[in-house]
Amino acid sequence: MFCHRAFAAPQRFDTRVRTSTGFELKQALRFAESSSVDDLYKELNKLQVPFVYTAGNHDWHLEKLHDWERTFDAQEAPNELGLLMKLYEASARGLAFPNFSDPRFGSAILHSGLRIICIDNSNFQIDKDQLRFFQDMVATGHLFVLLMHIPIFFPGVTLGPEDVMGHPRWSTAFDRNAEIESRLKWPKQASQSTFEFIEAVQAADRLVAILTGHTHQDAVVPVPCPRAATCMPSRPRQFTTRANFQGGARLIFIRSTEGAQVAEGISPDLLFNSSKLACALVSLGCVGAYVLVTRPRKATGFEARDMSDIAEQGAGRGQ
Repeated sequence: MFCHRAFAAPQRFDTRVRTSTGFELKQALRFAESSSVDDLYKELNKLQVPFVYTAGNHDWHLEKLHDWERTFDAQEAPNELGLLMKLYEASARGLAFPNFSDPRFGSAILHSGLRIICIDNSNFQIDKDQLRFFQDMVATGHLFVLLMHIPIFFPGVTLGPEDVMGHPRWSTAFDRNAEIESRLKWPKQASQSTFEFIEAVQAADRLVAILTGHTHQDAVVPVPCPRAATCMPSRPRQFTTRANFQGGARLIFIRSTEGAQVAEGISPDLLFNSSKLACALVSLGCVGAYVLVTRPRKATGFEARDMSDIAEQGAGRGQ
């Protein structure tokens, strides 16, 4: 069983390249159109494995300013509820408790008991409904991986406001790409719910990892402790991965660290009895590829590691 992520690249959708883990899908256009979405949908269905989709900013923003637009992200809802909706509706098929009826957020539970939470932050912001959904999911008590297109601005992230969500300079005054991208400028500042969401992520003690893209760069930074809190030395990390069309991908191992627990509503016989590739994140937005691998233990604790961690540890042991 395998999954892979597909991304937009500036060429026609005509390749399925065999890789060590399966097929890497090379998607056609940098900006979504009906034919490319249909082609991607068909190819994903051929794989017959679960995937989840969350949008990137170039999935819905077609770099053409219409007369009817009143905000920089006005194209988001029409395209996500129209052109891209079939990818949301197909997300998490075969997984437990799939919920992707609203493009802004979604959730499903892997057979290992690990919850996948998708939040669409492709307009650099989180609205109140998304914040409430995330808080509700955290309140279930499941361990979870958070999937988003744009990384969060945490200490250690040196990128500018066009590359991360929550940057202190993300505002009308510092929007340098509005003319280049043929859109209206960012608002004066990000919404209050955006910053409340970032604080909620930092405070979520069941968070395993954050998987993001957007920047076309490899980066791993720890999720900082919330203010006035004492945290364990080992913190979950935010992973960002080089663009798939540039050959970027990341294999994430989710390793159990604590004793047994079965997620609520999941039968024990649904848990993995061997290591399997569990789920893939799909986006047309020119970002990195992730494949999640869960370990066979029934656990209340998980640790996310990527291949670079494993290579470094192996080298340290002389292997």
